[in-house]
Amino acid sequence: MTWQNDTLRTGQNLNELALTPSAVKSGSFGRLCSAPLDGQVYAQPLIVTDVKIGSTSYPNGVAYVVTQNGTLYAIDGTNCNVLNGSGQGTSLLNGGYPVDCNYIGGGKSSCTNTIGPFISILGTPVINISGGKGTIYMVVETQDKKAPMVPGNWYHYLHAVDIQKFTEVQPVRIYPSYYQSNPSLFSLQHSQRPGLLYANGYV
Repeated sequence: MTWQNDTLRTGQNLNELALTPSAVKSGSFGRLCSAPLDGQVYAQPLIVTDVKIGSTSYPNGVAYVVTQNGTLYAIDGTNCNVLNGSGQGTSLLNGGYPVDCNYIGGGKSSCTNTIGPFISILGTPVINISGGKGTIYMVVETQDKKAPMVPGNWYHYLHAVDIQKFTEVQPVRIYPSYYQSNPSLFSLQHSQRPGLLYANGYV
């Protein structure tokens, strides 16, 4: 489960059963509910049907939504209740802070022309479903001091979170070999934009 539904980014859903021309009518189709979030959403929400969290099944699906404040939300597809983090979502900042966009990609123009005021989870995650269980992978960008203080370092980490228990493995720091002498500079100069893919056991 990824951006635009498949690895070719076609956006098609060949298994759609509910949304048919006869079922979608102007008087009955529209927003059913909403949920409060802690930041802006740029990544595509990913929906998993028939997922079970704890002892409860969610036949209408759970929407997994990530924010620019570094938070993962699991939202009930029936009533929009937040199912994780005691209703507050699961923070993936790991003691850091979302990145002040004034510092990223050339300074203040990043805030006014692209994304702001914070950047954390920008690219769409990917969910690997296997044996009735699933793991959501996402890239989280952080800084080590709270804005507007000048941060000392910036970081990109790949996170892997169980979509039922919301536990995660140890995050993996990301930086190309070119930046090994100064990995913080990589995270200062770059934001992870494309939707992730999972193929052959690799993200």
